[in-house]
Amino acid sequence: MSHLGRPRIELAVLLLAWVGSIGCGEVVLQPIGSELVEDGSGGTSSATGGTATGGLAFTECLLEPNSTGWVESQNNPCRAQGPWYSYNDCNDSPSDCTRNQKPEENVFPPSARGMCTTGITAVPANEEETSLKWGAGIALDLNSDDVTHSKLTLGELGLDIIGVRFRLDTNVPTIRVNFPMESTQTTAHTVTDLDTGVHTVYFADAVQLPWVPEEDRVPLKPDQIISIQFQIPTRIGVSYDFDYCIDELTLLL
Repeated sequence: MSHLGRPRIELAVLLLAWVGSIGCGEVVLQPIGSELVEDGSGGTSSATGGTATGGLAFTECLLEPNSTGWVESQNNPCRAQGPWYSYNDCNDSPSDCTRNQKPEENVFPPSARGMCTTGITAVPANEEETSLKWGAGIALDLNSDDVTHSKLTLGELGLDIIGVRFRLDTNVPTIRVNFPMESTQTTAHTVTDLDTGVHTVYFADAVQLPWVPEEDRVPLKPDQIISIQFQIPTRIGVSYDFDYCIDELTLLL
């Protein structure tokens, strides 16, 4: 599990819609349409798509969890599937770690606000302690084997997925989005400092944080991504009583 509890990096957060320029610097938002896509089981799933200025076509796959927090492949055109789950630093720092995190393991029912988590972070006394008291989060495995539930890669879906969009509702302005590969589960590429709102995050904008040793840094390969994590990191001398939710998580092609 990624535990990226280190210094923050400022990255721009992209807008929900594609943006194009016309005239003398005038900016217009491109419309996003909607269509039905056959889901392979005789039914249809909702997908959205459009064309940005310059003719760049794109497709979207909304990942809707069921009552237990499982995303079913038959219900989205990308065939992504896997469980939502919570995670925290209590294995690394059992005597002083995240407290009272909800939901607990195994079942993760969505709420009216989406997939939510609450709890209280531990307080690192110094930089060294942040490697053990790194915070908590919620995550979704994007391509889980439906028999063994082992984590498979995005590339095995056979699609060119370039990023995600989601709605974030949070009481703290320090949420990170991590994109771990099998080889970077504790050093995942991340986008930091996300606050309440709708965010479009491209894999190309995710980076490994400065505390990752130079010899351990590797390029992010989107086809090797296994999950998406939404983390509340700790801060030296500060405890967060956190409450945040993710809704309308969508894969972008």
